[in-house]
Amino acid sequence: MALQLRIGGVDRSNVLQDGTLQINDELGGSTTCSFQLKDQEPSTTGEFATSSINLAISADEPHRIAMDTGAAGGPLHVYLPVTSDPGVDGVQKTIRRIGGYDVTIHAQGGDTVNGAATLVLTSDGQTVTLGADGLFGKWVTSSAFRPLCGQQVQVLEGGTVIWAGMIAKIDEAAAEGDDSLLVFDCECHDWNALCDRHLVYGVFKNKTLQEIVTEIAQYHIPFCLENFGTTYVQLGPVVPKIIFNYCTISEAFNSLAEATGYSWYVDHQKEIHFFDRTANPAPFSLSATSGNFRNMRVTTSMERYRNDQIVWHSKGAGYLYQRFDGDGVKRVFDVGTPLAEAPKVSRSDVSTEQTVGVKGVDTGKDWYWEYGSGEITQDLNGVTVPVGAHVTIWDTEHLPLFWGNTEERDEAAISARAALEGTSGYYQARVEDDTIDNNDRASEKALALLRRYANESKSVTFETDEPGLHSGQIIGIEVPLHGLTGSFLISSVRSSHQDGIGLRHQVTAVPGEYMGNWVDFFRSAFSGGATGDGGVTAGGVITAGAGTLSLYVGGTLGIGSDLAPVVALTEARKPTSVKAYVKQAPTGAGLTLKLVVGGADWLTLTIPAGQTSASATPSSEIAANTNVRLDITAVGTTFPGSDLSVFLYF
Repeated sequence: MALQLRIGGVDRSNVLQDGTLQINDELGGSTTCSFQLKDQEPSTTGEFATSSINLAISADEPHRIAMDTGAAGGPLHVYLPVTSDPGVDGVQKTIRRIGGYDVTIHAQGGDTVNGAATLVLTSDGQTVTLGADGLFGKWVTSSAFRPLCGQQVQVLEGGTVIWAGMIAKIDEAAAEGDDSLLVFDCECHDWNALCDRHLVYGVFKNKTLQEIVTEIAQYHIPFCLENFGTTYVQLGPVVPKIIFNYCTISEAFNSLAEATGYSWYVDHQKEIHFFDRTANPAPFSLSATSGNFRNMRVTTSMERYRNDQIVWHSKGAGYLYQRFDGDGVKRVFDVGTPLAEAPKVSRSDVSTEQTVGVKGVDTGKDWYWEYGSGEITQDLNGVTVPVGAHVTIWDTEHLPLFWGNTEERDEAAISARAALEGTSGYYQARVEDDTIDNNDRASEKALALLRRYANESKSVTFETDEPGLHSGQIIGIEVPLHGLTGSFLISSVRSSHQDGIGLRHQVTAVPGEYMGNWVDFFRSAFSGGATGDGGVTAGGVITAGAGTLSLYVGGTLGIGSDLAPVVALTEARKPTSVKAYVKQAPTGAGLTLKLVVGGADWLTLTIPAGQTSASATPSSEIAANTNVRLDITAVGTTFPGSDLSVFLYF
């Protein structure tokens, strides 16, 4: 397909160097685009277009000229007599880009030009002369385009926009073999990069993923001024609690992705997408006979391996109560310990309730606090606490912030490494997370990291010319030669333009065995809870605070009852929606599943033939301490369907 490059809204495909355009799509990061531009070859020549051009000749350097003013056009070639000064060899001299133009000085021999002066060249329509010295010159028209950092860029394939963003870096150099032209190596970042330029602060409690993202995108100043859309942000599970402590928007969204098991990106229309990773299939799969890939390679390593995980995190302890005497001047009071929540503030001389806001974010409050700091600052418009009065800073519910370690180990993995290596077998790793404020949540994160990394790292790379692959998709691979079978997560797609072919894609994927169970991996440390505020417990029971209940049946599907592990709720809850996904669609007929609660049919859902998902809104709640069972009552007649995931969202 024809590839088109637009810069600043103008088609610049004519200056794009063949084979230099590349698009890199990395999981959890900004997608980048790079390419090389080259000035057009000079196309026409002619006389000077203006009546005068000022050239200053230095007394110290007779051959160094500087253009003061000039006409629009291309490089200016000026022929100047050679002097008898040492070092002048009578060959062409070049000064590049003076006053925005290329200036080429040609040594002609003859009269000497010395002394500081301003020489005015006038044009009679045919030649340019300067008195008896016989100087003349001409314009050579060529490309006047120069890319600029910050210019918007679009890449189109077959008329469809496949990438959009801004120029972030430009390297400029003379063209090889032709120093009268320039080449520009450009590096561009997509709209995700705007999320790296803004910070967010806030504490969100018991809000859905959609509510949190929408609030940040539409109301958090100045990020809301970027005009990101949220049409494609799915409802998602309820997040019991998450803290953003002046982190970038990208870091906040990555934390939300980890907390909910969702993926996110910003498309070329600046729309934010948040979607369930486990239901994000690639548009095609790979097999030994599919003929849609080449050069497959499988790499195994110990990269990022660990079997002993430490999480350094904040945790509450103690009781906050501090009283400070007023002096009529002081506005900042330090409680002596960093805070994780806004404290209460009262004054002995004021009967009205004191308001407390976030420092640097809120306005119009009586006092301000900051996460991780012990200082409470009075608003500059407020009346200071006078002598004889006092201010009390206290809290009986939200505790001061302290820090500590939580450690989890995979004893089986440690023993296996010890036996294989003849060592202790320990591989320790430590991470910090200031969004965690209790031991239970830290333990869940440590266990999630062990599930992900307490195995050898394995990756699969291959080339394909098929379009439609993106990082975060799940692709099926069945290639017995490499021992590959099952679902793989695409971690990167690097696309390069090939003459006569279009875009060729270099894809990297990681297998499901390395990532652990898909649902467990994607709903790692904060999945709907497991936080002390409500979450998944070891016995398959989900507490009332949880945001998602999931059921999974792997492999090729068949009719049967009680096909997934039994789960239950500790309190009665009514899901807001139920969604079902399959990796491979049923064909010939639809796939029908039934959820049974306490032995009674509760909800029936059908995924139509040829499709991979379906959803429904329940009409009744699930009673407390009642088992939830998954049955399949019908499958596709040509192909039953495979790898079923069912999610109940609360």
